[in-house]
Amino acid sequence: MKSGEIHFSNEVPPKDWEAIVSKEGMVNAALEGSRYFWLIPNWETPPLDNVKVRQAIAIALNRAAIVKGAFYGQATPLLGGVIPKWNWGYADIEFFKPQGDIEAAKKLLAEASIEPGTEITLNMVSSWPPMMSMAPIIQANLSQIGFKATIETMEVPRYWDEVWGPSNFDITVMYWLSPLADPDDFVTNTYFSTSGVNVHKSVSKEKDDLLLAAKSAVTIEERKDLYRQQQALSLETMDVVPLVNAWVLAAHTGRLKNFTPMRTGFLKTLKDAWLE
Repeated sequence: MKSGEIHFSNEVPPKDWEAIVSKEGMVNAALEGSRYFWLIPNWETPPLDNVKVRQAIAIALNRAAIVKGAFYGQATPLLGGVIPKWNWGYADIEFFKPQGDIEAAKKLLAEASIEPGTEITLNMVSSWPPMMSMAPIIQANLSQIGFKATIETMEVPRYWDEVWGPSNFDITVMYWLSPLADPDDFVTNTYFSTSGVNVHKSVSKEKDDLLLAAKSAVTIEERKDLYRQQQALSLETMDVVPLVNAWVLAAHTGRLKNFTPMRTGFLKTLKDAWLE
């Protein structure tokens, strides 16, 4: 793209973003999409079976540092509900501070009788750059609240076989690209008790009932209220820990005309564009 040989990309690496869009004649077509990263605590592994421990870890995390360090500023910190502002299911819930709250996290760990120096392991996929970049930030936050945190990395096949498949981890991080044609796409897949990605082994009949009701409710207003209740409940139980929503980093030269970026990153609108 810098040389002009390529006129369009919807997957500009975050580290190259500023250099690309600052080039004369380049059009910045980035927008917030639905590319979620979240931390997963294993509910069956002590001390993560204690909700106060899960909450402590969640509120200790410095999401602003993750946005800056892992995404070069090209992401939105998830500070409450996971459905983004641009979607009708958005719930205006603010649960986390952007820089985290170490003292509040320490208080929760004290209430849970967690001793300083308690060991915890963070499993990460070595070939996924954003996750590798956020790993030391998460490790530092865990250390700040008293954990002795270790990072273990491995390639994708081994991760699927040894970590994800058998739910063999303390905490890990995962990524999900949701088309968000409907909020159900993301929240049910992530939070429903029998979901295939429920590797953290969380179970909540109340949450399941809310998701089923939201899917079948007749009006948008009813569905939005039910999704808000579900998102609020998920922050109490801390099934998974929302981290950030990475942006769709699309850019193109001025020669590309009539292109409209899509929040999913899909390229259907390219059929209506042309090069001059």
